[in-house]
Order: sequence, then C-alpha cells, then structure tokens
Amino acid sequence: MSEKINKVYTIKEVSELTGIPIYKIRQWEKKIKKLKPKRHPKTNWRFYTDEDIKTLREVSFLLRHKKMRLQGIDSELTKMERLGDTPLDRIAIRNLLRQIRLELNQIRFIMKTLINE
Repeated sequence: MSEKINKVYTIKEVSELTGIPIYKIRQWEKKIKKLKPKRHPKTNWRFYTDEDIKTLREVSFLLRHKKMRLQGIDSELTKMERLGDTPLDRIAIRNLLRQIRLELNQIRFIMKTLINE
C-alpha cells in the first residue's frame, strides 16, 4: 500500500522547467527512443516524470555542448546509463578540480613567499 507517487508534469510545465520549447520536445520524442512520456488514456495528453525531465536535460546538454546529432544521442544515453554517470556529473567534478587547483596554487605562492623571507 505504500506505493511511491511520482509527480507528473505536462509538456508546458516541462518546457518552463527546462527552457526547451514545446515543439522541440515533441520533435525529440519522435527521434529519441528513451524519451517516451506516459499518455492519459482518454485525452492522450503527455505526462512527464522526473526521469523524463532528466533525460531531456541530458539531450539538451549533448546537443549544445557536445555538438551531437539526434541520431547519435540514443546510443550515448544508453552508454551513459551503463556507466552510471552523466555529462552533468563530469562537469561538476571538473569544476571542483579546477577550484582545488586554484587553491593549491595559492598555497604554493604563500609557501614560496614565506620561504624567501
């Protein structure tokens, strides 16, 4: 009886959350197999879950930053699913490493000034 109820979003809400125009979301649904939102049986409206929104964001990232085409995105999404990480995770790690490098350079500079005194 303790089923987890996921929040579902309409295509308009998803468009507002992600910044992706509605027409692009519809276009991507036709080309990308991983992107299949649930549909209401009577009205045929699309309902997106949090997982669908995550997939949309990953597709948007791959198109913009990796300059991939829609045809190659399905294989990239399955590869990322197998590996268990996303490009967004890699970007966060890269930014963290840059911050650490900056701090280490500052420490090195301070140590050099202390030694030369």
